[in-house]
Amino acid sequence: MITSKTVVHTLLRFSRAGFTLVELLTVIAIIGILAAIIIPVVGRVRETARKAECVSNLRQIGVAMQAFAADNKQALPPTYVVGNGNRDNNWWYYLAPYLGFPPPPAGSPPTSWDYVKMCSAKGPLHCPKTDQVDTSIFTSNAWVSYKMNQRYRTAAVGSGSGITRGAPLSKINNPSTSLMVAEGRRSSEFSTWADKTGTDSERADGVIYPHGAKMNGLFADGHVTTFSKQEMQDRWQTIYTDSVGK
Repeated sequence: MITSKTVVHTLLRFSRAGFTLVELLTVIAIIGILAAIIIPVVGRVRETARKAECVSNLRQIGVAMQAFAADNKQALPPTYVVGNGNRDNNWWYYLAPYLGFPPPPAGSPPTSWDYVKMCSAKGPLHCPKTDQVDTSIFTSNAWVSYKMNQRYRTAAVGSGSGITRGAPLSKINNPSTSLMVAEGRRSSEFSTWADKTGTDSERADGVIYPHGAKMNGLFADGHVTTFSKQEMQDRWQTIYTDSVGK
């Protein structure tokens, strides 16, 4: 027969039931171990996704380069404007319409700077690993995540006004070993790299290695390769100085 005393005793027994201190510590330890395993994995997955997005960006840029050349007598876009203060005409400025952006507006530099911000904020010209913008020289300019090898031009770079003319595709000696576009800091300088001569790869202005001390690079034949700083140093002469025939 169940009495009120029996019910009270049963309730008291269940109220005392629960986790012991040892059990609680065990659960906490298990959670800590799982977190230690999962968090680095999530970080690696995120990094892999960012790298894949960057590779995709460069492949799209490669396709855009070919499309531009097809529309311009097989000539690549000029690397940048020289000496006249109008820095609108960087290589990517010409490629933007081929990358899904609206045509660049005609007008003063401030109007063009708004266009720079739009193109560099997202899309094929923006790598998710290079979010920081350096405006140490100009408040607005080439904020894209990629820099074109300046060797891909035919006119000499100088202090006078004018645009460096893009090199014809036929002038590229070894497309499969000639680096066309590299990852670079989103600086307020010209959106080119390798604008200094010599044998030292450290003089490749603005090149960075944001993907685990590695960078992605687009070669003239359209393929994209990931390589380290040491590999860049080892391949400097091949990548830069022999890119375009004289």
